[in-house]
Amino acid sequence: MIIKKIFDEILTENLVLNQVQTAARLKTPKNFSNELIVKCEKQLRQEINCRYSAVLTRVDLGLENQIDLGFEKIQSKSLYKNLLNVNQAYVFAVTLGHSVDRLIQRLKITSLAEYFITDGLASAFTEAACEYIVSEIKEDKTLRPRFSPGYGDLSLEVQAKILELVSAEKLLNIKLNQSFLMSPIKSVTAIVGMEE
Repeated sequence: MIIKKIFDEILTENLVLNQVQTAARLKTPKNFSNELIVKCEKQLRQEINCRYSAVLTRVDLGLENQIDLGFEKIQSKSLYKNLLNVNQAYVFAVTLGHSVDRLIQRLKITSLAEYFITDGLASAFTEAACEYIVSEIKEDKTLRPRFSPGYGDLSLEVQAKILELVSAEKLLNIKLNQSFLMSPIKSVTAIVGMEE
């Protein structure tokens, strides 16, 4: 059962990079920077068109690691454990947009150094977008850690149902290929349990 729907844009100035995660993605020490990284980040920020769609739904836990999220019955021991004692969850999809994909592909041809830096930064920005969404939906509730298809034993196939639920193709222009990978590439789907 759907309780609430949200569709919104995230301004790039609201995307705060986690320095530890960014350093790990760039394979640099924390807070390391140079002219090329600064250039790549500036160029990337100009291309980001970050949007998300989220749905608050009921959670019913059955027997044998069976989870009913109102839109799909899922079998997953890992997600079941994550959602134990939870009766609602936000299900969301977020993307940085197709312009980011085009920039990364262009840099792959023109400058491998800029390609690797920009790709790493784009992944860090995607993570920052997820953190922003979690902070927006939290209200005064306690949230469980984000859980995405592909984590633990949660199949990537669940991605198709999540994208359908949040109207991702219509609202975010996210499409899924036969391997259940999303386009734009810098897109994420997740389930976030909400404690009462």
